[in-house]
Amino acid sequence: MLNAPRLASTSDACPDEGTILEFIDGVLARDARAALERHVDVCPSCQSLMAALARELVDEEDSERAAFSGDESTFLPAPGSEPTLAASPGERALTDAVAYRESPTRLGRYLVIEPLGAGGMGVVYAAYDAELDRKLAIKLLRAGRDGDDERARLLREAQAMARLSHPNVVSVFDVGTLDDAVFVAMEHVDGATLRAWRTRRDRSWREIVDVYIQAGKGLVAAHDAGLIHRDFKPHNAMIDRAGVVKVLDFGLARLGASPASVELARTRELDAGTDAGRGTLTPLTRTGAIMGTPAYMPLEQHQGRQADARSDQFSFCVALYEALYGEHPFAFDSLLALVRALEDGRVRPAPVDAQVPAWLRAHLLRGLARDPDARHPSMRALLDALARDPAELRRKRQLLAAFGGAIAVVSASLAALYTGSIERCVDLDDALTSTWSAERAEALRAALVAAAPSRAEGIFGLVRARLDRYVDDWSTTRVAGCEGHRRGRLSDELYTLQTACLERRRASLEAFVDIVAEGGARPVMIDRVVAASAALPPIEPCGDAAYLSADVRPPESAATRLEVEAQRHTLDRAREHEQLGQYDEALALVDEVASRAAALDYGPLVAEAWFRRGSARVFALSGDPGATEEALTRAVTRAVASGHERLAAEAGIKRLYVRAAMLGEAARARDDVGLIEAWIEHVGGDTWLEGQLLHNVGIIHSVRGELDAARDAYTAALERKRRTLPRDDPELIYSMANLAYTLHQRREYEAALELLSDALARGDEALGSRHPQIALVASMLASSLIATGQYGRARAAIERALEIHGDVDGAGPVIVPLLMQRGEVALRQRAYDDALTDYGRAYELAARSLGDAAPNTIYALLGYASALSGAGEHERAVAMLEHALALQEDDASRSAETHLLLGEALLAADDTSAARREFQLAAALAEPDGGLDSSARVQALEGLGRALHREGQLDAAARVLQDLLEVEAPTLPPTNPERINTRRALARVLVDLERGRDAVLALREAIAAYEAVPEPPEAELAITRFELAQALPPGRDAAEALELARAAQRELVDAGPGYALERATVDAWLAARR
Repeated sequence: MLNAPRLASTSDACPDEGTILEFIDGVLARDARAALERHVDVCPSCQSLMAALARELVDEEDSERAAFSGDESTFLPAPGSEPTLAASPGERALTDAVAYRESPTRLGRYLVIEPLGAGGMGVVYAAYDAELDRKLAIKLLRAGRDGDDERARLLREAQAMARLSHPNVVSVFDVGTLDDAVFVAMEHVDGATLRAWRTRRDRSWREIVDVYIQAGKGLVAAHDAGLIHRDFKPHNAMIDRAGVVKVLDFGLARLGASPASVELARTRELDAGTDAGRGTLTPLTRTGAIMGTPAYMPLEQHQGRQADARSDQFSFCVALYEALYGEHPFAFDSLLALVRALEDGRVRPAPVDAQVPAWLRAHLLRGLARDPDARHPSMRALLDALARDPAELRRKRQLLAAFGGAIAVVSASLAALYTGSIERCVDLDDALTSTWSAERAEALRAALVAAAPSRAEGIFGLVRARLDRYVDDWSTTRVAGCEGHRRGRLSDELYTLQTACLERRRASLEAFVDIVAEGGARPVMIDRVVAASAALPPIEPCGDAAYLSADVRPPESAATRLEVEAQRHTLDRAREHEQLGQYDEALALVDEVASRAAALDYGPLVAEAWFRRGSARVFALSGDPGATEEALTRAVTRAVASGHERLAAEAGIKRLYVRAAMLGEAARARDDVGLIEAWIEHVGGDTWLEGQLLHNVGIIHSVRGELDAARDAYTAALERKRRTLPRDDPELIYSMANLAYTLHQRREYEAALELLSDALARGDEALGSRHPQIALVASMLASSLIATGQYGRARAAIERALEIHGDVDGAGPVIVPLLMQRGEVALRQRAYDDALTDYGRAYELAARSLGDAAPNTIYALLGYASALSGAGEHERAVAMLEHALALQEDDASRSAETHLLLGEALLAADDTSAARREFQLAAALAEPDGGLDSSARVQALEGLGRALHREGQLDAAARVLQDLLEVEAPTLPPTNPERINTRRALARVLVDLERGRDAVLALREAIAAYEAVPEPPEAELAITRFELAQALPPGRDAAEALELARAAQRELVDAGPGYALERATVDAWLAARR
């Protein structure tokens, strides 16, 4: 290569090859690079040379050149075919320049080389990133007929893709716009689509399932991030040379080609020669025929209904079915015929020569169900099912039996158990026939339908899946135990204990099904059914010899043993009533057992009855905390006296909660922790008990305000529970929510958001998307989103919670916090009319059901007063806030926020000195032990700084605000709204102090913080930019100031009436500089 001179000016002379290569390599000097870019923009010859050189660098492999397969001719439109939507000007320019090699074009730092394919969404190009020296793919997305709105949606969806990081999802590096189009720069995948991979050679069903499970994991990752694919098919997933599957185009499908409703209106018949109806692997994307998308869409998408994660599950199952059977699951020869087949739910029979196991087909058929609620609860649940090969389970049973690992089998009757009879280890599933059968499942479903028709199928799907797994695990352990006993690897004594353990599990299952199915699932019970099904006593301990050996010895007398077992079955039934929220029924059964236990004089049973009584009282509405503590104390005492240390630990753990959370005696509760730890250690350790103990230790620390210790305890508890519980166990969701709440209190908002997002995804899977616990987690998520200024996402979370609770009037006080949250979002966005509506409704509901002086009633009143002040009704606002203070006169510690809001209203009414006094009082009341711990204190000190500024006390104002920033910096994230507001307030003071350079620096930091928020508050960002424009010194910064002001003007056009004054101020400032 010849050494070329550096470009020093924008000369018309073309640079030589050496200079262009240095540009591509990223080593060209900055000034020369800028000059070259300006020259190439207007020089077709240099554009062609640059494209040719870049192709030589990145196009070293002739095979597999396409980023999105390149091995399927159907990806590019057929010659002469017309696109579904007209190309945008930006897309036409790029297509004309690149596709015909007349003049290659750049997108920012990316050099576009050649087109790779086109589809309903847009065009894909090969490109080169000179700065990072890598090949990538750029997809140019056309906005379609909806113009600006759709382009904005496309950009938001592409940005959501960029935040999704998972090994089974194609990486998105950058997003941007070109004229009226959106481009996405993404990973170049060197491989083939799943369709091409499948057709290259014969594949075993195991090989196919393993590959598709990878694709499914990509979908799960997207669902966890709140993205729905809407267009999953074999074309939209690739497998690279290392065997890694990557799914493409997350979140974009719904914005792309014509919706199914448009296609239905056209009802174009397939060509006579197409094989789609016969079900071959021929693609369904040919122009003029049915599009690829409809062939994989579920009925709800064809009907124009909202797609969700279950829709992706259906599409996934269609693709996997095709890959396994070589044909589409539904027989059709036109789009209309396909829709009719979907409506009828007619899946074609399996081919005679198919090698696909029946269990695998059953899971696919469930995923292909017409009703979304009848499908698997989630993609994760489907993947778990696909990975559970019954043949592997049988091999595990044989292995367990060979090593004597798990042990237990139920005899025909308890009497037979204790005579030592050994049954043959075959056909043992008959023992569960009456407990969990198709008939019992249908009875349970019918009871759920009667109690909650709109939610029953979804709840039943979750419960059925859990009970099926429970029965499968029970049977596996039973058979393995029987085999171990027959081979002499298991003693008669231990086998008897194991048999009794499994029998109690069977009895608990029977009680659960009976209570729900035969007793009728009352509406009040319906929300507990899913959690109760997950809380059935675990099977695993019945296969653990150490666990069983540590249990208390049974009575010597066989008759007494039988009586004790019968009473324990009654306690198990009481436990299921308790889990389902039927506390009175549970206590009635406990009373029966308690009297009989006293007569038998068997200490462990007496302790168990006291424990069950105390446990049922914990959450009973009529529960007396003192009586609850007494019952649990008696349980502990009798358990220790009878050597029942595991029960002593369990009762002691529950008593920790009663003492700390219900009686407010956290110090007394803490004194018991060491003793409980000793009991757990004495029974050989128990990870589940350790998790429960640590969780309640976290509650003790929370009650005492020891947030660091609470966080550590909750974190350790969650780690223990994750070791012992399946991913979809509701217990995990509760622990994650408690930890997240503590993180929120500690202002670790990002960590709280991550945990709550995970909890919400798990909650959908564990409890169903409409469970009240999901509403609670969504509300907690909204709180952390509000704290980080992500108001759009916060509103979406609040709306979801409100939707779960249904009618506002019927929901009662439970809806009040959600209405106040939505009111707070509106208030922060200056949507004062909306805030007045929500706070007003919250106040009415709270006052009616809780009373005028209840905390939530007062909080609603405070929000309403703040909205009044924002709307300009300062006198009414002040009067309301003074009334709230009167209601709080007996509890001054809770009045800090009221004084803060009163200060804001007075400052807005220009009563500056009175406002300053209120801010000072609020800051003093909100200061715990001299530390900066509350959000109210931060806001009060920021308000005090503004009041001092308004009074002309500039030095004092600057000192307060600067000190606040320095003290709060370690505890608040840079994107926290209070922190940004403090920085802006300080900048305004610095301007008046003629410290312009410091003010500019503060405002630039504020702007950077706003821009770092995933969802920046556009209006506040615009005002801050205008404040920076005003702060910039005249002269050399005048151009930047004008650009900032014009940008603010554009962004404030669509802001609500709450920003009218700022709009007018910006307009006047710009008019004065014309």
